[in-house]
Amino acid sequence: PLTAQLTDSRCEHAQLTLQDGRILVVGGQTGHVPRSLAGLASTELIDPKTMRVTPGPALHRVMKTATSHLLPDGRAVIVGAGSASVFDPRTDKWQRNIVFRQSRLEHASALLDDGRILVAGGTNRMSIEVVDVDEGVSRMMSARLPEPLDDLSAVALPGSRAWIIGGQSSRTGRTTDRTWIVDVSNPRRSTIKEGPRLGVAGGVADATVITVRRWAAVLSGESDMGLSDRELTDTRLLDTRELTVRSLPALPAPHDDAQGAAVGNDLWL
Repeated sequence: PLTAQLTDSRCEHAQLTLQDGRILVVGGQTGHVPRSLAGLASTELIDPKTMRVTPGPALHRVMKTATSHLLPDGRAVIVGAGSASVFDPRTDKWQRNIVFRQSRLEHASALLDDGRILVAGGTNRMSIEVVDVDEGVSRMMSARLPEPLDDLSAVALPGSRAWIIGGQSSRTGRTTDRTWIVDVSNPRRSTIKEGPRLGVAGGVADATVITVRRWAAVLSGESDMGLSDRELTDTRLLDTRELTVRSLPALPAPHDDAQGAAVGNDLWL
């Protein structure tokens, strides 16, 4: 089988497939777990047809735990640390860098149906802000999480809303199975309300979320009750229209901090 060798070994990086088929790999950390990891600002581009790896443009700053989104026009947005960086695949350069109101680590983000990007939580963060890529600004919302949460997840909902899922308290280290519905259709009057619980004993953090049309599958991750981590095989299916949660069969093995993808109606983890 063909393999591609990255120049920088990395974990907790962001990656996405561009419209031309190339894979953009961004940031993350390199070194030895757990005490000698260093953040990366480097990027790489993989051509799956030739398996050739080429250096991409460096980020404006190190991004240890970035998230990524592909805009309808083909640009990529990398969200992390203190900014959102916009990559233009036509030039293979960063088009702009949008500074956040608060720097974030281990946050969640979602590309809303109006083209804005909602960024929530992160280590020691309760706040929510929304990035407008076309205007080049990020605005802080009045809605806030009930406590500082990191390693949480988010999926977009219709009507400029997002579903915030699980996470780990930055204060206590305990994970939660709570969810929240955030409405930012009116930036001056953003709201947050409790959503249905996931029903996972001990809560969920570091889950892999894969969206297929109206469905969002929440897969694996870990629970932490303040004493030790327990890697999960639990799976949940979220209906983004009805705002309901249902259980799916357990995975054959746990997958913490995994990458996932949808291929047709199949979910790959």
